[in-house]
Parts: sequence; C-alpha cells; structure tokens
Amino acid sequence: MNTTRLMDFVKIVGGVFISGDPHECFRSVSVDTRTLAAGDCYFALVGPVHDGHDFIKEAVSKNAGVIVFSRGDITLSENKISLGIPALIKVDDTLKALGDYAAASRREFDARVAVVAGSNGKTTVKNMLSDILTLEGNTHKSPSNYNNLVGLPLSILGASGDEKFVVLEAGISVRGEMERLGKIASPDVAILTNIGAEHLAGFGDMEGVLREETKLLDSLRPGGVAALNIDDERLSGVSRTLKKSVIRYSVRSMPGADISAASVTVSPDGVEFIMDYAGEALDINLRVNGVFNVSNALAAASAAKAFGAPAEKVKAGLDGFAPVAGRMQKLKLPNGGVIINDAYNANPDSMRAALAAFCEAYPQCSKIFVLGDMLETGAAETKEHEALADFIMTLPFDEVLLVGERMRHALRRMKTLHPPAPVRHFASVRELSEELRDPKYTSGSSAVFFKASHSIGLSEPATQLYADHSREI
Repeated sequence: MNTTRLMDFVKIVGGVFISGDPHECFRSVSVDTRTLAAGDCYFALVGPVHDGHDFIKEAVSKNAGVIVFSRGDITLSENKISLGIPALIKVDDTLKALGDYAAASRREFDARVAVVAGSNGKTTVKNMLSDILTLEGNTHKSPSNYNNLVGLPLSILGASGDEKFVVLEAGISVRGEMERLGKIASPDVAILTNIGAEHLAGFGDMEGVLREETKLLDSLRPGGVAALNIDDERLSGVSRTLKKSVIRYSVRSMPGADISAASVTVSPDGVEFIMDYAGEALDINLRVNGVFNVSNALAAASAAKAFGAPAEKVKAGLDGFAPVAGRMQKLKLPNGGVIINDAYNANPDSMRAALAAFCEAYPQCSKIFVLGDMLETGAAETKEHEALADFIMTLPFDEVLLVGERMRHALRRMKTLHPPAPVRHFASVRELSEELRDPKYTSGSSAVFFKASHSIGLSEPATQLYADHSREI
C-alpha cells in the first residue's frame, strides 16, 4: 500500500492526536504484535479473548510508528515522547477505525474489486477466481480466511496499489456485519454462492441468512455486477427482482443461466464437465471432487466474465486450480488408501454435499466418516444433527466415528434406526486419535473422510493419520 500522512489518517479515522508529528507517514498496519514490523501503525483491537491495549508496550518496544488506541491514557518514556515515537492517536473504536481506513484506501484503488460471499464455498471460489484473474493481470487476494471485520480490512490494506484485480471474501455471523463489510469493500462484482443453514445462532432462520447475505449487493458500485447461483431457490428469486446487472450461473442448466455445466463426470481424480461460458463450450478438468465444486467453478467463471476474462484464461485457471489444506484435500497413501481432509469448516449443507461427493468419488472403497460438531446451528442444533444422521443412513458407508457434544444427537438418532448403524462416539479428539491408530484406517482399500467445524480440531488427527506415510496428490 502507499504511504499515508498522519494528518490525513487522523481525519479518516476521526481520531485525536495525542503525540507525534502530523507530517510523518506510515506504510503498513498491524493488529498483532507478534508480526509487527518497525514503523507499522498498530491498531489496539478489543476482541472476545484478547485486548490489544494489553500489548501496546510490546508494540512500542518493537518500534511501531503509530499506536491507535481507544481505552485509557498511554504514558511513554520521556525520550520516546520527545522523539514523537510512536505517534499516539486516540479513537472511539479501533475496529471501526481500521475499517474506515481500509474503506478510504479502497477508494484509491485503480484495481477492480470482487467480493465473494454466501454460506458455502467462499474461500474456494475466491481462490479459483484469483487463479483465473492472475492470468489476466496482477491480482491480490485475501489470505486464508481473512473475511470478517478484521480480516477483510487487512486484506484491502495488504494490497500494493498496483494490482489490476483484488479478490476478497466476506464472512458473517451476526446481523449488520455484511452491511459494514460491503461499505468497506465497495465491490465492482459481488458473488453469492448460496444461502444455507449457517450461523443460525446469529440470523435466526434461513430468511435471516438471506437478508444478511444479500446486503452485499447494496454495496455494489455503479455499473457493478452480481454473480448469483440460481440453483439456489432464494438467490434465483433475488436474481429476478434485483435492479442491477446480474450474471446467473447454474450446474443444473436452469432457464436463464448465463454460465452453466453439462456432462458432469466424477472420478477419484476430480470432476470433468463442459462449461457453457456465455455461449462458448469449455472442457474443464477440476482436480477436486464434488458437484458443489462445479458450482464453485461456475461462480468464479461468472465473476471472471464480469471482468471480461476470455474463455481460454477461465479454462486454464480452473484446470490448474489446487485445493488448499482442509478443503476436500486429497491425500493418497502408498498402498492406495485415501484420506480426505475437509475439516476446515462445516455447516449442515456443506456436510451433506461433501459426504455425498466423497461417496460418489470412491464407490469401491471401504468408506469411514470421521465427523465432528457443526457449530453455530443455534436453536436448530438438535434438529440439524439428527437430520444429518438421517442423511448419513442414506449413504453407502462402513463405519462412522463421531466427536463432540453436539454429535451425541446424531449418535442417539443413528442408534435408534433399524438396523442400528456401525457408529461410535468419542468424547475428545485425543480419544479419536488413539482409535485412528488401528491399521484398518490406512489399508489399501479404505477411504477416510474428515469434516467438522474448524474449532473442533479434526484437521489434527487427519494430519496425524497420514503424516508418516502419505503423499499429497
């Protein structure tokens, strides 16, 4: 990013100078003293676990150039104050200040900005779109899952300013977040992947999810484009009434789709299909499993179309796409056994889609499901975990291993069915890891699937299972 003068910065964030030279400049920001570099502007954010104000002394010791704070008064040694190092700026709300600064920086972009939102597939679509757009020009994307009111601003502020494209991800869990994220990002293209049973504790029901997710569309810049999945009934309805430019995509070739898929073929190596790219037929070979990843590819292609990407770049970007760790990550053992690590996150819709894709890809294998709690299902917690149990019973599998308190609902449900399912529950990930030492889970005929909400920590036993004798493919 370009340098910012402190006198301009104070106006942007609505702050008050406590000390420092208003003519001085800074280039980079930090919210974490562990990675802070000399000269950075440090925002003392107040979080649910840590308060950044507790680390201000550490930021000063690491020669932060600016401290943005909201709580109390800060006293520094006389020699520091006499040098004006660091500059001290007090604001009412450090999180809001971070967002305001990112929004101002975004207004200076020459780059065109895409924001990916929706209940499932955000990170995958972001990465697919970035892989396509990189072939068109310098592209910056948000790292990892930097998608909330901290991560999205940091993603914007991490851009150099020389990019042709910026691809961001917007994730929400409570009301009001999407409106704020949209105002900060001000997208040229907004992608909504689907409306699912995510964060019901914060949104109440599916209509609540729809209301919040679609607020991103209100933030589109003049002439902006919405890329909408019309396989989703709710988004299909939005596409018919939205008073903005829309590119519609559909795996099922729904009427009115601008981007669609046909001749979908699933194998252990991935998914092949023919994409109708607004009238051009493209043979796409994805190295990831699941029809839902075909939908993710169509979402990325729709946004690429909005940016004017030619068909050959879309094909090259998607054919070269590789999944990141924890997202349908395929690892093959030397003896032919397979482990799928999809334990980065889970909600009811993504759990069903991933399980179905796994079973479709490995019909001849002995299939073991290792599943953990789906968090933030709110009042629907019992219902959703019992419904998952019912869904599992429609699939071909050999064994189910469950972990987490919420998965006890699924356990009880599966035990009452006739015949009862081969299912076991573990009180902790540690107990589960001990069970996974059994050689049957790494036999040449086995396929083991891991999925849970991120904080359950199922990636750890998945990694342990293959760490010593597997290779990623």
